[in-house]
Amino acid sequence: MIPLWEPNPSRKTPWVTWSILLVCVVAFAFHRTRDPFTQREWLESMAFVPAQVDKAEGTFGPWARAFSSLFLHSSIPHLAVNLLYLWVFGDRVEAALGPARFATLFLAAGFFGAVGQWATTPAASVPMVGASAAIAGVLAARLVFAPKEPIAVLNLVKVDRLPAWMPIVGWFIVQAVATYTAFRNVAIGRTAANAAHLAGFFAGLLISWAMAKLIARAPVAPPQEHLR
Repeated sequence: MIPLWEPNPSRKTPWVTWSILLVCVVAFAFHRTRDPFTQREWLESMAFVPAQVDKAEGTFGPWARAFSSLFLHSSIPHLAVNLLYLWVFGDRVEAALGPARFATLFLAAGFFGAVGQWATTPAASVPMVGASAAIAGVLAARLVFAPKEPIAVLNLVKVDRLPAWMPIVGWFIVQAVATYTAFRNVAIGRTAANAAHLAGFFAGLLISWAMAKLIARAPVAPPQEHLR
């Protein structure tokens, strides 16, 4: 099931979601228009590398690069898939949380994704880039705030409208299997930050649940009387 669009978008403009999409596209364009040597040098200076956590190499500290790496992508398919998921699921989540909380959720889920990848593969020297872990947190938040609202998905050869929880659970199963396979096969594990995806998802689940509780407890302002 491939998500295609949000059939019932919110009435609020998702400024943070659009801004993240734009930054990712601009960063990718800047990266791919450099010469090959500059591409590699710039990517490695901005990417998160688990093996460098204890060495503090590069211009940015390793944990600072856990944030910068969220806006970098290695290929057009990598960029397209991530931006598609963020565009489809980000709208309703940002509307529910508000811009500031949504930005916090995105960055926090991405950061904990890097922590998860480092905790499971601390010796990995392959640069980790991509917004997948942060977007996984957005998917988790959609489960918290609007799990039954429909999403248009490509299901085999036709477009269906399914409750949001169905493609999200399907995504989670794929990630869980991929993570298990990566631990069983080191060669496969080097190609994708599978543990980061799951860590970002669970972080997003906890953070969005806590935010939902805070929003529910927030006092509602009484209606103001109109002066004549």
